[in-house]
Amino acid sequence: PLMIGNWTPLPVGMLRARMVSLDHRGMKHDILSIFRTREKLHLHLHVGHDVWHSNDAESHSHDFIVFDVAQKLYISLRDESDEEQAAVAGPYSLEEAYRLSGSVIELVELQPPHRVKGKLVCDFEWLDVVDQEEISGSANIP
Repeated sequence: PLMIGNWTPLPVGMLRARMVSLDHRGMKHDILSIFRTREKLHLHLHVGHDVWHSNDAESHSHDFIVFDVAQKLYISLRDESDEEQAAVAGPYSLEEAYRLSGSVIELVELQPPHRVKGKLVCDFEWLDVVDQEEISGSANIP
């Protein structure tokens, strides 16, 4: 768990991200075919210190634990070395990310003229944190 000195912050919720499709440079990829492209690009999402690299076909979704609703979602398309960003989107507030679920997110170049380099569709779901006592009281879980 995350610790700050002797204090451990409690999560306020979780943002679940699931990549649906990515259209990069005119070549549309579904969730599995993106990992078979000649260019070794991968999607890089992060909220706070939690980072998800979607360079593995087994890893098409990720749950970001959120400790502060002011945290932002950052999205980038990166090369194989993970050093070079090919395109970016955001940052988005968690509320904006939730509203973007199922919509096309444009990934643009960092440098002017900021051309669109890809289009991403992700599903985002917000999961609330439930007090353990509430769960154990209603579901008889020890």
